[in-house]
Amino acid sequence: MSKSHDDSRSRILLGDSPEDIREKVKQALTDSIPGISYDPAGRPGVSNLLEILRYLTEDGRSCEDIAAECGTLSLRAFKEYLADNIIERLAGFRSEFLRLTQGENKKNLKDLAMAGAEEARTNADETM
Repeated sequence: MSKSHDDSRSRILLGDSPEDIREKVKQALTDSIPGISYDPAGRPGVSNLLEILRYLTEDGRSCEDIAAECGTLSLRAFKEYLADNIIERLAGFRSEFLRLTQGENKKNLKDLAMAGAEEARTNADETM
C-alpha cells in the first residue's frame, strides 16, 4: 500500500466502502512464502501489511510480535484479518467523512473553501 503511487488501488481512502477496502488489501502485493513473518528486506510486502496492522492496534505490540501471533495464517487469511481491522478502525472516521462530504454539508464545504481562497488572494494581493 502506498499513498504516493498513482494507482488509487494502492491506498485506502476514508470514503472507501468495506468492500473496496477488502479488495485493495486482497490485491496488495506480497510474496509466495508460506506464513507471516516480519522481514522488511526479504518480505517487503508482508512487512508493510504488518506495519499497517501495528499502527491500527493500540497495545504497543511490535511487528515481530504481530507476525508471531499471525505466523500460522495463510497470506489470504492474514489479509482478511488486516482488512477486518482496517474496516473496524476506520468506521467512525468514514461515517463522519461521508456525513461532511455529502448533501448540504458538501455545499457548505465548497462555500467555505471558496471563501478561504478569496481571503488568501486578498492577503496575497496586499503582500505583493
